[in-house]
Amino acid sequence: YEIKECDWSSDVCSYDLEDRKGFIDKLINNRIIQKVEIPGSLPHVWVTPKFYSLNFDDKQQFISVVYAYYITKNKKYDLVVLYDSKSGEKVGVYGKVYGGLKMY
Repeated sequence: YEIKECDWSSDVCSYDLEDRKGFIDKLINNRIIQKVEIPGSLPHVWVTPKFYSLNFDDKQQFISVVYAYYITKNKKYDLVVLYDSKSGEKVGVYGKVYGGLKMY
């Protein structure tokens, strides 16, 4: 599966919703992320120890797919919040306002 960089100037990134959803499912099946939920106004991604072992560029690219999937569905989903799957602590955010991924 090829991951393309999200073009912040366009409304929609370069691949469609079905492809993004399939990729998110692969991240879950490979235990890189545990789940994605929208408990309020923003998508929350629960990341696993496997996610932490990735280099920063891979982390950013993987979460960019989640971001692109949800912002395409609803423009108000302009930020993705990352939580640790074990502790439940907030560990990062992804959004245009941060220029991509920001880990705490």
